[in-house]
Amino acid sequence: MRRKEVGALGTLPVLDATGCRAALPRRGHWLSGRSGVIAAARHPEALGRLRDAGATTVSPAQDGPDALEQALADAMSETSPGLVLDCLWGPVTKAYFAALRRSGGNTGANTPHVQIGSSAGLEASLSA
Repeated sequence: MRRKEVGALGTLPVLDATGCRAALPRRGHWLSGRSGVIAAARHPEALGRLRDAGATTVSPAQDGPDALEQALADAMSETSPGLVLDCLWGPVTKAYFAALRRSGGNTGANTPHVQIGSSAGLEASLSA
């Protein structure tokens, strides 16, 4: 089992945490053994509910890509992600990878990134 290989599961970033495709990861059995959940979504009311449930919340509607990158980097500063669930793709995913580098965490090479959808864009230009 992967959990035995990696030990602690780390943080779970969910990009589009309020979308229907991301509903399953918000359930308790996905959170077991995780040090936290970072929920990125546009809807303020839904983000409030996720924050009340214990998630660190980030809105892609930040003031420009640098602000979104910094907000994600701050959210990941304590622990590196163990798995990323991405329903957005596009510029949000680009900001996530930039934030991962900015936060001082690993470069993402060992972090599974599951692209579930592309509601924020069909393309993302990512640095090697």
